Amino acid sequence: LNFGSVSENTTTSAMNATLKNTGTGPLTISQIVIGGTNASNFAESTTTCGASLAVNASCTISITFSPTAIASYTANLHVIDNSNNTGSTQTVTLSGSGVVPPAPVASAAPGSLTFASQTVGTTSAAQSVTLSNTGNATLNISGVTFTGTNPSDFAQRASSNCGTTLAASSSCTVYVTFDPTAAGSRG
Repeated sequence: LNFGSVSENTTTSAMNATLKNTGTGPLTISQIVIGGTNASNFAESTTTCGASLAVNASCTISITFSPTAIASYTANLHVIDNSNNTGSTQTVTLSGSGVVPPAPVASAAPGSLTFASQTVGTTSAAQSVTLSNTGNATLNISGVTFTGTNPSDFAQRASSNCGTTLAASSSCTVYVTFDPTAAGSRG
């Protein structure tokens, strides 16, 4: 069972391994166990297998995967039974990879804006800042704020196209104007 790439510190939905008795008599199941290098990262969540399996009957063993780091994981599901009247072990290989969980990565460019001299009480032409999400998950935007000595001298224009979310691998534009309320250097 290959669980593929799974975010670290999460648990997958179960995948099923099916055991079928193709023999001529009842199959006695003495033990179901997960072993191997990364056995602790795989778990039996449920099973329909009892102590015995009739001829041509099947049962299911459900397994989950929980990677705890960014790495590759392998283990084996072993069903110990009396197959061939000698006792044997049926083995299913378990594998999966722990990967970085989805996360947004925000950046703004340019990192600063410089406005030309502006008459007090008038509004400058808008300058743009591009907000990008280079991550692999949606970025939630709670708002745009201005900081510094005179934040009220700057405003976001209605033509800005950033909403409350920004999809992975996309960008939006914030348009900013300078509206000085006093003479001198403003920031």
